[in-house]
Amino acid sequence: MGGSIATGGSTTSGGNGASAGSGTAGSGTAGSGAMTAGYCTPGTPQPAFNFFDGPIYTCGSAGGVPPDGDPYILDITLPGPLGPGQTYAFSADMKTSVGDFYVYGANAACGNVGELLSTVHVTGNGIVCHQVTPVTGTYSHLIWVWQEGGEAVTMALCESGTCPTH
Repeated sequence: MGGSIATGGSTTSGGNGASAGSGTAGSGTAGSGAMTAGYCTPGTPQPAFNFFDGPIYTCGSAGGVPPDGDPYILDITLPGPLGPGQTYAFSADMKTSVGDFYVYGANAACGNVGELLSTVHVTGNGIVCHQVTPVTGTYSHLIWVWQEGGEAVTMALCESGTCPTH
């Protein structure tokens, strides 16, 4: 079973995780996310490719994603609706350079984005953790936007989870 690889806007299957070409960092503030020393809990870190083709899918685009650079867009199908005050977290050990990662709520696979739920600015390789808690909407999907190229090597998905403190 392979992951998904995107380079320069095209997508193919195969590989050991998710990879993306580079783009220009965007801007925005929201939610709780960080480069951390650990994965979200409760969850079990696994090779990233185990999550591709369910519950994580590569999107060619998603409505409402800011057109900064050439973003790489992933859809995470949630196990159930995530509403105001509820928390979900996911983390990934990333091979990347300096850039920004965003998470938005959505109600369809690769659908139009709702509220911005998390922003993480990365400065290089390390574990990225996004802890999201909607304020206004209820969502069935998360849209994870990478404004910088990278590769997710190992991931953890944490229903009702939290990121480690940083």
